[in-house]
Formats: sequence, structure tokens, C-alpha cells
Amino acid sequence: MNDFDVESFLRDSGEALWNQKMFGSIPDLYAPQALIHVGAEESLHGSQQLLDRAVQCLAAFPDLRVVLDDMIHVRRDAAYLTSVRWTAVGRNTGPSAYGAATGRRVVVTGIANARIERGRYIEQWIELGDGDLVRQLGFDERSVLQRLWPKAAVDEFGEIFSQGTVERPADRSHGGRSTETNAQSDGGALISTCVDTIWNRRQIGEVERFFASRYRERGPGNRALFGREELQTDIVSLIGTFPDVQLHIDDVFWNGDQRSGCRSSMRWTLLGTNTGPSVYGPPTNASLRLSGITNYRIEDGQIVEGWTAYSELSLARRLAPTAPRVQSEEAE
Repeated sequence: MNDFDVESFLRDSGEALWNQKMFGSIPDLYAPQALIHVGAEESLHGSQQLLDRAVQCLAAFPDLRVVLDDMIHVRRDAAYLTSVRWTAVGRNTGPSAYGAATGRRVVVTGIANARIERGRYIEQWIELGDGDLVRQLGFDERSVLQRLWPKAAVDEFGEIFSQGTVERPADRSHGGRSTETNAQSDGGALISTCVDTIWNRRQIGEVERFFASRYRERGPGNRALFGREELQTDIVSLIGTFPDVQLHIDDVFWNGDQRSGCRSSMRWTLLGTNTGPSVYGPPTNASLRLSGITNYRIEDGQIVEGWTAYSELSLARRLAPTAPRVQSEEAE
């Protein structure tokens, strides 16, 4: 591990797989029992399933090329935790999971986090702008939802909820430590305190405390937020759609010092019940479990820039009234 160049590994593995199409190297790059999570809807088990999926992707976009926009990595015990922000460009000349080939050129962004041990990927989490992809291909979103999820499923997340209300955390801890105590010196504590205060405890006015006045964020659906006011409006809109929403941090890591400047990566799970109106229409009362990744750049103790990736289709599946969505057994 001391001689392992993690940046070269990330750069070279991405180049070999997606730009040189050397898919035969997947068993060398991924452990035999590697687990690859694609949003909250799908998991691939082992290098063979990943190889199959990669070939299917290439069949739909034969000229696909991927550019690495940024990398974050830290050493944790005997492993490296990494986050790669990327942009993929290709022309759809073959059938895909979304429908028949359209011949259109697409540009899609995403974030892939991973755990690397002994020079191989052990586990990986991939979030990409699938809603952007569907729109660029020219497909109707609801038709794609029907194609991907033709039948409604029983709510596998029902046990998380108690009568439609998500229980709030009882303390302000993360990882067994007080986030308030370490927020001024620990990048992870800063992010944890921010999430707990603003999203989970609804102290929305604290945006000024954690985010710089020049803050900007980019996310799915060509979403671009500029400044604290737009960020605050976005948070209020989310809580209005999911009044019981809770944002749980699955993992967070960072490099550098948040006073002098650092970059962080946070994997999160959003839990809530759609009891408020959304851009898709009236509330569906459906339970939501949405995974995502947000990378931040921190300067002078405040967050100045953010990039968020999650599956818009997973969100639409539970919000669109005419789309197949997860429902509780009681609702059925």
C-alpha cells in the first residue's frame, strides 16, 4: 500500500476501461466478489456482472469517452477511499435500456466513489445523471419509467417509516464523535454538522453559517444554484415535498484542512414520504429512499462549491402520479 499510486490507478483504470475499451482488464481491476452499487435501484455482484454491463453500455454508445474532472482520495486503515467526478460523451447508435437507438450525441456527468484494497476495487458507488441522459436521447420520461419498472413493487423500505414519519436523530453525533466540537478543524465534522443542522433539524437560516455568499452548486437536471438564497430556496422546496425528510450520511471523507482549503465527498441516503406537492403534481404518499453523492470544496471554514449526483429516474418513479412507484402494503 505504501508504494500504491492511487491517482495513477484511478486515472489509468478509467482510461483503460472506457476510452481504450479494454474490458478484459476488469478482473484485474476489480476483486472477484466486488460489489458495485448503481444508485439505489441496482447492484452488480462480481467482475463478471460488471463486464456484462460495460459491454451493454458500449453496444449502445460505441464511441463513448470518459473524462475525469476531479479526484478526491484518502487513506483509511488498509484501504483507500476515492471519489471521481467524471463526464461521459457518446453517440447512441445501439439500443439501450431506455429504448431504441436515437443517433443523438449525449453528455452525461456523474460521480463514482470506491473503496480500494490491495490494488483492486472492493466496492463502488456510481451516481449519474440518468434524467439528463433520457432527455438528451429524446425519450419521454414516463415512458422510460414504464419500460424500466413495468410493475409496481412492494415497499421494501416500509420498516424505515413509522406512520409516514421518519424519526429524527436524538443527538448531534457522527461516527461516535461530537460534530460541534470538531467542526472548526475537521472537514468531515463540518459537513456532518451542516447536514444535521440544516436538513435534519430544519435550521434553514444557518445556511449563512456553513455556506459562503458566493456558493455555487451543480446537479442533475442542469440544476445550477448560485448563492445562499437559491440554496435555501432549494432546501425549502425539498422539505415541502417531503415534510418528514431526513438526510443520512453513509460515509464522508476529505483531504486537506477545512480552514486552509480542502475537498470532501459525502455519500448520503435521503428518506422521506411524499406528502407535499412536487413538480410532478399532487403528493403520492409514496415512501422515498434516494441515494446520492455530493462533493464539496471548502475554503476558510465555509463551503464554496458543490457537485451533486443522484438518479432523477429513481426520484420520478415515486413522484410521478402515472409512473410505476413503490407503494406500501397498506396503500395497496
